[in-house]
Amino acid sequence: YPAIACSTSAITAHESCTPPADPKSKATYYSNRGACYMMLFNYPDSLSDCESSLALDGENVKVLGRKAKIHVINGDFDAAEAAYAAVLSRDASSASALKESREIPVLKNRFKLAGDCLGKFEASGQKIEGRQAVAQLDIVLATCPQYKEAKLVRCLALGAAGRTDEAFSQTTSLMRSGMTNSSELLYVRARCLYNMSQLDEAVQHLRQLLQRDPDHKKAFAEMKRLRQVQKDKTAADAAYKGRDFETAIAKYTEVIEATVDNIMFRAKLYNNRATAHSNLRQHEQCVADCGRAIELDGNYGKAYMKRANTLIILGEPKQIEDAIRDYEK
Repeated sequence: YPAIACSTSAITAHESCTPPADPKSKATYYSNRGACYMMLFNYPDSLSDCESSLALDGENVKVLGRKAKIHVINGDFDAAEAAYAAVLSRDASSASALKESREIPVLKNRFKLAGDCLGKFEASGQKIEGRQAVAQLDIVLATCPQYKEAKLVRCLALGAAGRTDEAFSQTTSLMRSGMTNSSELLYVRARCLYNMSQLDEAVQHLRQLLQRDPDHKKAFAEMKRLRQVQKDKTAADAAYKGRDFETAIAKYTEVIEATVDNIMFRAKLYNNRATAHSNLRQHEQCVADCGRAIELDGNYGKAYMKRANTLIILGEPKQIEDAIRDYEK
C-alpha cells in the first residue's frame, strides 16, 4: 500500500538525517503508518507503531487513543484502561475516550456472565445456559474481534448450546489463524470432541496437551474423568450385550450422572438405558428415558421410534395417539 510504503521510507530517511531530525517528525511517521495498519485490520503492526510513536512523543493523545482502541479490540482490558487513563489525564474533556473507557467494565461483566452461564451449564446440563453464554460472547466479540480468550470460551458455549459441529469448526478456524501452539485451544478442542461423543479422540487430544504442558490441571482432571466415563460406558455396554440388563441400567445411570455437561452423549445414554428397560418389560421407564433423550436431541429418530413402539405396547388410546405423532416425526 502506497501510504505504508511512504511512511516506511520517511522513517528510514529520518534515521539517516545529519544532523538528526526532530524526533516528533519520526513519531508522526510512525503514527501515520500505524493508522494505515489499523485501517487494514493489521492490529499487531498498528500497536507496534503506536508504541514506537509514543516512545518519541508520549504526549500524543491521538496515538494514545488508537493504542487504547487496539487493546480493546484484543480484549486486553487492563491495558486499554491504562491507555484511556493516559488520554484523559492529558485531555479530560475527550468525549470519545470517556465513552469508550466506560464501555470496558460492561464488556468485562459480559465476559464474566458468559463464564457464569457455562458454570451453571456444567452443573445442570441446561442448553439455555449455553445459549445465554453465546449471546454474551457475541456482544463482546462484536467490539473485541481479536479477543482470543473470548473466542475459545465461545467454542465451549456453542457446545453447551448443542451447536457441537459449529464449535469444533470454530476451533479449526482458530488453529488456522495462528493458534496452533495454544494449550488452551487444544483443551477446548478436546472438549468439543467430547461434546460430539468422540471420547477416544478427546482423550487423545488431552494426552497430547499434557505431553506439551504437564502442569495443565484442567486437562489432567478432564482426562481422568473421561477415562472413567469410558470405563463405565464399556462396562454398561458389556452388561447389555451379556443380557444383564439390570447391571446395564445401573452403569448407564452412573455415566449419565457423570456427563451432565454433554448433551448429545447423554441423549444416546438415555436411549441405551431405555432399550435395557424395554428388555426388562419396564415400558413406562423406557418411555420416560426416550423422552429424556428427545428433550436433549429433538432430531433423535431412534428415540422417537422406540418410544412409539413402546407406547403401542402400552396400548391406551392416548398413548396410541402419542405413538402416531412420534411415528410422524
